[in-house]
Amino acid sequence: MAANGDRRKEVRFATDNTGPQISSISPADGSTVSSGRVEVTVAAHDAVSNVASTTAVLDGTKIPVRDSFPAEDIPAGKRGSRARWLDIGSSRGC
Repeated sequence: MAANGDRRKEVRFATDNTGPQISSISPADGSTVSSGRVEVTVAAHDAVSNVASTTAVLDGTKIPVRDSFPAEDIPAGKRGSRARWLDIGSSRGC
């Protein structure tokens, strides 16, 4: 208690301004898939507050992460995919 009667309490906390970091993604950038099953996997980690969610997008359409589907189901040509992670503090990783 302070001399003037005020009560004070010290509180310690951590801030997390750094988004999750990618550790692996499949299919790999620049790879070619010609037959069989395409397995979409992503992995990320966050040293402070853990990964809260992962979103994957293939040609503009959200797809389940850790998904597998026949390569023949995807039209021939170059495809674009991306993934986004949020940690518990809503910091983004890409």
